[in-house]
This record gives sequence, structure tokens and C-alpha cells, in this order.
Amino acid sequence: MARNSNDLSVADLQRLLNDRESKLKDLRKRQKALQKELDVVDRRIDQLEGRGTGAGRRRKSGAAVKRPENVKSLHAYVTELLAKNRQGFTLEQLATKVLGAGYNTNSSNFKNVLYQCVYNSKQVKHDDKSGTYKLVRASKGKAAK
Repeated sequence: MARNSNDLSVADLQRLLNDRESKLKDLRKRQKALQKELDVVDRRIDQLEGRGTGAGRRRKSGAAVKRPENVKSLHAYVTELLAKNRQGFTLEQLATKVLGAGYNTNSSNFKNVLYQCVYNSKQVKHDDKSGTYKLVRASKGKAAK
């Protein structure tokens, strides 16, 4: 049955190639289905162990996701940068500056994380006119009448 590769025609080689591609496609489809099933099992295990749905997230390789360690909190980075610039920053500029200052993140949507930080901060306000975020300045005594 096994023929010498020199004896195979182009049509035979094409048929062999098509068979292999078909088998590969089937195996990838099966792999995807099994991965989905494994993800469901992982989530259920996490729930039973009390880790909830977020704490025990796993990568496709099965390794636990490790949060990056930062010297300061995101809020500390934001307030320091805004204290240095009275004009403030847009969300995009602030994201670039925070990451440039050394803040580490695994977030696929860091701007959303940053928005949540500034939105929930009592020290940061949004200036609708300029579209920037600025640090709230403490007033010095009573305002003049």
C-alpha cells in the first residue's frame, strides 16, 4: 500500500494534503470544544473553592494569571501626575503618562480601568469644557464676596 513518494502523482499528493488538512480542522474543532468544557469545569472548581469567578482565572496554558506588582496604587500614580500638571490630561493622555511612569497592568482595556479609578476618586474631577481630568484643589479659606 505504501508507495514510494516518487510514484505518487500530483493528484495523489493533493488528495493526501487535503486529507491531512481535513483531519487537522476536525482536531482543532474538537480542541476548541474541549477547551470550552474545561473552562466551565475550572470556573465550577473556583466557585466551590470559594475563589469566585475572577480570582482563579486561568490562561489557556493552565497557568494562573498573576497580577503585576506595582510600587504604588493606580490612584497614587494618577494623583501625582495630575498634581504636576494644572491643565490636566485627557483619559488617553493620562493612560499614556501612567504607563510611562512605570505602572504595570495586564488589562486588555487599561483606559477603562483608569476611567473607573478617576470616576470613583473624590480627588479628581472631569472638566467638561476641556475634556480633561484635573486634581481637585483645596480652597484657601472662604471665597471673597
